[in-house]
Amino acid sequence: MRLRNFQADSMSAAMQLVRDALGDDAIIVSTHESGRGRGVQVTAAVEEPGETASLAEAEEPAQPEPAAFLDQLREALSYHGVPDRSARRLVLAAAESPSDDLTEALAGALDRYLAFNPLSRISRPLMFVGPPGAGKTSAVAKLAAQAALRAEGAVVVTTDTVRAGAVAQLGAYTRILKQPLHTAESPSHLGACVRAAPEGARVLIDTPGTNPYSEAEVRDLQRFIKAMAVEPVMVLPAGMDPAEAADMAAVFGSLGCRIAVFSRLDVARRFGSIVAALEAGDIAIANVSHSPSVAQHLVAVNPLSLARIFTCDPEQGSELNAVGAKSA
Repeated sequence: MRLRNFQADSMSAAMQLVRDALGDDAIIVSTHESGRGRGVQVTAAVEEPGETASLAEAEEPAQPEPAAFLDQLREALSYHGVPDRSARRLVLAAAESPSDDLTEALAGALDRYLAFNPLSRISRPLMFVGPPGAGKTSAVAKLAAQAALRAEGAVVVTTDTVRAGAVAQLGAYTRILKQPLHTAESPSHLGACVRAAPEGARVLIDTPGTNPYSEAEVRDLQRFIKAMAVEPVMVLPAGMDPAEAADMAAVFGSLGCRIAVFSRLDVARRFGSIVAALEAGDIAIANVSHSPSVAQHLVAVNPLSLARIFTCDPEQGSELNAVGAKSA
């Protein structure tokens, strides 16, 4: 009996794919509605020429043997502190993978339950938000450096005009890159800076660290987010307590964050907070940072590169960074 997976926007469309590929005698083994509006997945089977099977066998196909790597996957997710519910879902999804490779199976599971949206796909002004010390200023500097290397225009704006040294820190980067630094002390000033940006320029906005548990700081950040049609990007350090990361992501998600950047992968070994934050905030992962150096750019993430982060040897930090660098 030959098994095949089919994916489509609707069940009727998926069933038509099954009939077209396998004929009217195909047996539906399982159906699955993909998360985040990605349609449905149908697993169907058809007897090969010469095969015989009873009706009972067709209606109740034998359960496949569990993939040999599932125990290894459970251990890996447990090591990283992936929340139990999320880990169970990922293991069950990986068990359905046609691949017998641990990383590839996990990649398919991550693709089913998480969303991926690199910063390069977004044309709106990017506003980086997050708790104090998350790496927002570094993320802005890295993207400004990338724009300079590509000889593209970039407009760098900071709303962090209160914290001592904040403007000077970002200004040191922009001077090296020979790019002006604009400051915006109010939402109206920010709106003016964004409107004055040359057409086609990459607008990058730094913000002060926001305590997500302070109503006053959250309200202030919200004022700036609403000033213009910006894309707020949540920045969180990797290696956080997963429950804490989930609580923070829920707050930033409520402010309109739909994409996230995770920093400090080079100084962390457990990354369950990434999954916890993305699910709690209903947020897509965009890029990660695996070096404090501005010369080391933000790395775009896809399901396979994220799977590698969870399945590589946790003792091989340099290998982890190399995996990330290869996955841009």
